[in-house]
Amino acid sequence: MMRCLGCKYDLANLPQHRCPECGQLFDPTDLRTFDSGMPRSMHGWRRMAVISSYYPWVGMLIVLGTALHASYLLGHWPRIYRDDPKFIAGLGPMYVLAIISLLGFPFALFINGAAAFIVFIHAELKGWREYIVPMIIGSIGWTLWIVFIKTDPGDIYAWLGD
Repeated sequence: MMRCLGCKYDLANLPQHRCPECGQLFDPTDLRTFDSGMPRSMHGWRRMAVISSYYPWVGMLIVLGTALHASYLLGHWPRIYRDDPKFIAGLGPMYVLAIISLLGFPFALFINGAAAFIVFIHAELKGWREYIVPMIIGSIGWTLWIVFIKTDPGDIYAWLGD
């Protein structure tokens, strides 16, 4: 459903992108230029879907960056049960960020899943395609992060949780 923001005229299947009733311009690919019938709160879920799609990539970079920085400070790859990350001088802020990203993982995954579900339920609305690429990138990121956590190469997660 596409209705004019000004007069609520039905804009579906018009040859021009201008309301014939009041003359207001609209772009069928931009949900902000017409009333889609979707509650405004749904637009927030779409943004949340996109933002939470990038969480796994940022989280992995933080965790890997913390391990690389620790290896630089120590002169060797951090060892589980020997090199406690809490006591490595100069690692404090990165360690805190890494722990926060790990603790936020289940919440962000839930939010991403819920947002993706809501976005795809309303896929018939115009403008939903702009969210597909971020959602695919996010799905790849979530998959990689889950694999990364399960395999734990270099015992990074075990070391962080030490």
